[in-house]
Amino acid sequence: MEDKYQTKVSSEATGLARLASFSMARPVTISMIFLSLVTFGLISSKLLPLESWPEIKLPFLIVVVPYAAGTPQEVERNITRPMEEVLATIGDVVQMNSNSTTSSSNIFMLFDLDVDIDEKVMLVNEQIDLIRKDLPSDVRQIFIRKEQPGGDAMMQLRIVGERDLEGAYDVLNQYLVKPVQRIPGVARVELQGIEPLEISINLDNERMKRYGIGFNELQSKLSNLNFTIKSGNFFTADQAIRLSPQSQATDINEYRNLILNDNNIRLKDIANIEMVNGERDYARHLNQRYSVGIEVFKESTANLVEVGDQVLKTINEISQTDQMSGIELIFLSNQAEDVTNSLKDVITAGITGALLSLIVLYMFLRNLPMTLIISMSIPISIIITL
Repeated sequence: MEDKYQTKVSSEATGLARLASFSMARPVTISMIFLSLVTFGLISSKLLPLESWPEIKLPFLIVVVPYAAGTPQEVERNITRPMEEVLATIGDVVQMNSNSTTSSSNIFMLFDLDVDIDEKVMLVNEQIDLIRKDLPSDVRQIFIRKEQPGGDAMMQLRIVGERDLEGAYDVLNQYLVKPVQRIPGVARVELQGIEPLEISINLDNERMKRYGIGFNELQSKLSNLNFTIKSGNFFTADQAIRLSPQSQATDINEYRNLILNDNNIRLKDIANIEMVNGERDYARHLNQRYSVGIEVFKESTANLVEVGDQVLKTINEISQTDQMSGIELIFLSNQAEDVTNSLKDVITAGITGALLSLIVLYMFLRNLPMTLIISMSIPISIIITL
């Protein structure tokens, strides 16, 4: 038994000795091999994406149906329950929760850990298409959201300034949001704390009764009117009517002069119509001053640092234009900058550790070439593994 063990050790030693002899006999070949591996490693390091979070597919999704034309009970009855019934037929569902509000229906779905969440998104889309015709006609969009680490905004800004920002939605959307959205790798840009202008229609019940104008007739007329201005609800003392825009109009006077019946009664005869800022139930402030928030989201496959650098460059160029005069852009967070700084810290720590180990090795070996060879082996090994 002992002879066999010694024979095995001797064989392994002979193999290592042969490899060492081959390397010593052909230094140019070995040097070129290591140089090639180091080169490939350096090239690969440039191609590696820099992210703040690893790519993980979480086994749950959220279905959101915006709907601001009813009470929570109506939203639950007309949207949430039909959606739950059809989505419950999808397999591998562990848990399903729903929440109905005056503005939306939200359904949370949790699946088994080993499911393909992309396949489940496709199945959810198919099931929703089956009941789309049964949902209220003024349901415009249905969102299916996959949650994953790193899905939050890659960049957050606040806009403050001397000019009135309440009415600056169109300026910010045209000259800031849209140019940033066109950058490759940017998924979407969201404005927060400001809403587009809306048409406010304040009905007078007494005048409606006097002129014989009914709600159904009024809703039909408004639904067929062309407009581009964002619409919402208009209210009376006891009833709200949802506007369902079909196409486009360019002047608020088209509302005011809308003829409602054969007696030439116009909408301005029974209502006060004006342009107002869109309603919101939240606000953004910075240093006790009203501000507008901007959040930039990147595509899941885009390189965080590259997209961040391009967005930063574009925003700095836009801030110098005449349209943005009197407006100051303040960065609150930038994930690309955080990742870059973290990488710099790692490199700095690695260089410091290498220098300290070089000094310690030289103190023990007292041989500079041998110290350099040992010290360089670790970083070269790391680069090759990339």
